[in-house]
Amino acid sequence: MKKLAWITFFLTLGSIAAEADGQFIVKFREGNGLAATMSRLGGRSTWVRTNNSQGFDVMRVRSGDDLDDAIQHYRTMPQVEYVERDSVLRAFGDVSDPLRGSQWALNSIRAYDAWDLDQGNSGIVIAIIDTGVDLDHPDLASKLVPGYDFVQLDNIADDDHGHGTHCAGIAAASTNNGIGVAGVGYGCRLMPIKVLSSTGSGFMSDVASGITWAVDHGA
Repeated sequence: MKKLAWITFFLTLGSIAAEADGQFIVKFREGNGLAATMSRLGGRSTWVRTNNSQGFDVMRVRSGDDLDDAIQHYRTMPQVEYVERDSVLRAFGDVSDPLRGSQWALNSIRAYDAWDLDQGNSGIVIAIIDTGVDLDHPDLASKLVPGYDFVQLDNIADDDHGHGTHCAGIAAASTNNGIGVAGVGYGCRLMPIKVLSSTGSGFMSDVASGITWAVDHGA
């Protein structure tokens, strides 16, 4: 069995109907390939990408076409296992203050008592599935393992928004080093997975891909 991933992402659903950009997810039944199905549709939608690990395709309706109509059409097709909107997600919360005041939450969760028992260890990799992580951050850089950017489709999961860096600091910032904040599981390592853009938003399909990638790569 694959190891369970420790994953943190603080997201809320955006205004799905207005912001989904005509994008949706389709899972075809085994033996019913994308090319054959698309040919039968006569160009009613376009292919965006495939999630090979989970076996679904991301599609987009043509400009001017109605997304709900396209989804309903796919649902009538016997070769389709499921179809749903590729929902838009947004990072939640104000991250302008990296120190978060006096970090009152550490007292609330009795972190100081817990640290007498365990602080986490380098064998535990926490995946931060969010806007990426500041790869040069002095409180985080030494904790990072290779990650992936599903927005730019490369392995440089740098943060151009700030939310993911904030979450990474809460999870496992270096501690007792006189810099920044104290991480709750500060003995652990961090895996930056960027699924949200500089606007703090992104697609549910990229979040799904990010979770799978993280588990497959040791989170």
